[in-house]
Amino acid sequence: MPFNCPKCGVVNKDGARFCTNCGASIPPGQPQAPPPQPPTYAPTGPKKSPIKLIIGIIAIVVVLVVVLVVVFMLLGGGNAQSFIGSWDVESIMGTDEGDWTFNEDGTIDATSAYGYSSSGTWRYEGGRLYVVINDYDETGGQGYTCSFQGNTIELKLSVMNYETTIYTLTKK
Repeated sequence: MPFNCPKCGVVNKDGARFCTNCGASIPPGQPQAPPPQPPTYAPTGPKKSPIKLIIGIIAIVVVLVVVLVVVFMLLGGGNAQSFIGSWDVESIMGTDEGDWTFNEDGTIDATSAYGYSSSGTWRYEGGRLYVVINDYDETGGQGYTCSFQGNTIELKLSVMNYETTIYTLTKK
């Protein structure tokens, strides 16, 4: 059985009296020291970077915000530019009432299906649309409560705390 040198640790042949490496005397019956073992490490798995997790969460939040903005815009949360242009007007009775044009300067040109012309004003502020149409005989004006969704505007009139849709406008 081979023995390790007590001085330098080199393994020598069984029965050797002197170390073949350093020449030190090896006493007979010298017990062999166990060879050094390389350190063992328990596998811990790949470390996950907290930065990647934070970036992932931020990316998800950004995507959700974009989706919410798009949904809001599609469901009528538009902006002032989305109202500019020509609209077909239909009355509560389902009859064609003509065309209205929302102009960039905040005015409305209203032409009835019967050939009458009128005007009005509009503004979009704080997520709400405000419309005032002058009577066709220009003696007064009527303000409406408005709701809009996509390419449709409903002009509602409130009478004695009862609100009813008077006109439905559809973008041309």
